[in-house]
Amino acid sequence: MFNKILFIFLFLILNLEAKNEIYKGKVLETVNSAGYSYIKIKTSNKIFWAAISEYKIQINDNIEVKSQIWMEDFTSKTLNKTFKNILFAKLYKKNNEKIEKKISVNTIPSLASFVKNDLTNIKEENSAAIEVTVLDLKDKKSLYNNRHIKIIGQITKISLNIMDSNWVHIKDKNGDELIFRSKQANIRIADKIIASGILKTDLDYGSGYTYELIVTKSIFKKL
Repeated sequence: MFNKILFIFLFLILNLEAKNEIYKGKVLETVNSAGYSYIKIKTSNKIFWAAISEYKIQINDNIEVKSQIWMEDFTSKTLNKTFKNILFAKLYKKNNEKIEKKISVNTIPSLASFVKNDLTNIKEENSAAIEVTVLDLKDKKSLYNNRHIKIIGQITKISLNIMDSNWVHIKDKNGDELIFRSKQANIRIADKIIASGILKTDLDYGSGYTYELIVTKSIFKKL
């Protein structure tokens, strides 16, 4: 089942290699890991991270990258770093020199290879969620961090439209509560549901909003 889901995911993501937009900018930071280069780029109007097949890039180089797809909340296991937004791309020019044809076809990064080597969080999001209790999560925070989990329980509170999300408090079978962030709106207090999403631990949103455990990208199925 997992292989089937992963195949569908790869098919969709490879067919979303969308517009081939070209971004031009200066390199602010760069690091190589597991055969890829992660590059912080400053353009005329934005600063962002991009990931390309490993290439010799230096700070202050002027580069152009051809876009494949943007992703949110991507965690690189090899870097132990989460990028709020990152562009998967192909290197197009460096210091005004076109290099696309100088790279072997086999070394041009495909999104499939990113999934195989580094998109562990995406695999989790598209595999079967792990059923747990809140106590399980508290006891094994490091094990479940960034994993796709689900809890069977009842909604006790809903706070609407906070930070572009609905914050849903759910009580599990043991009476312990956990907050799920979601854009889903067809739920009510006292609904019995299966709640699933990506667990984040020790998350600090700033302004005093700190959470030992919180679930993001959540979806709910009524029982």
